[in-house]
Amino acid sequence: MSFGRAIINGNLVRDCELKYSQSGKAVLMNAVAFERYIASSQQRETSFIDIIAFGKTAENIQRYFSKGSPIIIDGDLEQAGWTDKAGQKHSKIRVIVNSFDFCGSSQRQQS
Repeated sequence: MSFGRAIINGNLVRDCELKYSQSGKAVLMNAVAFERYIASSQQRETSFIDIIAFGKTAENIQRYFSKGSPIIIDGDLEQAGWTDKAGQKHSKIRVIVNSFDFCGSSQRQQS
């Protein structure tokens, strides 16, 4: 058996906005920006990863975080695919949030 898991320490890209599924479950879609250091060029590169959270996890992220807030995300990797209006297929990897934590604060929140 194999699996994909990610722990990301970064900052939220947008303010959090909850949407609700037809069954009434909270859904939050956002992205986290994080930097990595490239030793060969001695530069920093910013990367972005989409995240999606459900239920109480989504509600708590929306309650405690906003655009630019530092956050630690722990979740499972998922490959999302779609076809655009021109019929071109696309895909990207996103993180399904299992839990989150505060960065640089004595507050802690596990979902």
